[in-house]
Amino acid sequence: MACYNCKYLNAKDKKYGDTNGCLYYCVKCEKYVNGACNGCDAYAKDFKRAAYENNEIYNNGRHYYNGSKLSLSAQIIFVIILIVLAIIANMFA
Repeated sequence: MACYNCKYLNAKDKKYGDTNGCLYYCVKCEKYVNGACNGCDAYAKDFKRAAYENNEIYNNGRHYYNGSKLSLSAQIIFVIILIVLAIIANMFA
């Protein structure tokens, strides 16, 4: 009974996170909700939505992050640049 399988969840109306994933609009609650969270009291199973759509909604909710944190790949590149600069600085010191 999670939100990803609720008939009140509008799969076409989504709000993307700054970093990853997205939230979907719930018509009953009148707000954007995480598809991976537990359903509310108004939960009603949607028998029309395909399984792959439910999986996409669930995964988008599970990976939703709205912070401005750098992605892992950006952090790794930043560390590599710092290491290269430190090596160059030691060579000329």
